[in-house]
Amino acid sequence: MEFIIFGMTDNFEKTKLFEQTLEKGGFKYDLIKAPFHWGQQQIHTLDWAKKNADKYSHFVYTDTWDVVVMGTWNELLLKVKALPNDFEFLGSCEKAYFPTNDEIKAKYWECESEWKYMNGGGWLCKTETFIKWQEELPSYGVNDQEWLHIMFTRYQGHSVFRDTKCNIFQSIAFDDGSDFEYQQTRIFNNKTLALSRTSTIINTHHIVGSATQITKNNCSIIC
Repeated sequence: MEFIIFGMTDNFEKTKLFEQTLEKGGFKYDLIKAPFHWGQQQIHTLDWAKKNADKYSHFVYTDTWDVVVMGTWNELLLKVKALPNDFEFLGSCEKAYFPTNDEIKAKYWECESEWKYMNGGGWLCKTETFIKWQEELPSYGVNDQEWLHIMFTRYQGHSVFRDTKCNIFQSIAFDDGSDFEYQQTRIFNNKTLALSRTSTIINTHHIVGSATQITKNNCSIIC
C-alpha cells in the first residue's frame, strides 16, 4: 500500500499550524491550492485522485484550516497496517448527524459508540474506490458530508468502515464536558478508551496558539 495525506486550501496562511505539525511528525502529504466552496470540496479531490491514482493506492483526505497533527507518520502507518488487507474506506465519525436527513440517518447500522456518523473532515480511502463512488454519484451540487453519508450507508460492511472507536480519527465536536482528557499535545477519549495520545492527526475547528492549546468547541481530530 502506498498512501499520502491530501488536503487543499485557498489561503496557505490558514494552514501554517497544520503544515508545521505535519513536518514535525514526518508525514507524507500533498497540500494543493484550490478555490474554497463550503461543502463542495470533493470535486477538487476527485481531480487530484485521478491524477495520482497510479502513484497512491490509498490516501487520507483531511480538512486543512482546522487541522493539526499529533504523533508521527510511523504511528499512522502502524494503525493503517492493522486494518483488514482488503479495506476500501475508513471514515472519521462524529456524535451528531449533519446535514439533517432522517432517511439516510436511519440506514446507519447500530453501534455502541457515540461517535457513529460520518465526518466529512477526515477519511482514509482506496483511491480507485473514491473515483468509483464519484462516478456512481457525483458530489457536485451535493454537500460533501451528505454525499459521504449516502455512500457510506450504501456500502457499509466488511471493507467499508467507521472509526467508531476513534482509533485513527477523533471528532471533538459536541463534547459534553466529560468526553476528553487534554494532556498537552495528546488527547484521551474517556468513552472509547482510544489513546489519541499515540495518534497522528488532529482536525480542530478552533485552535488557540499552538497544538498544545486545543479548544474544546466544535472540533474533530484525526488521530
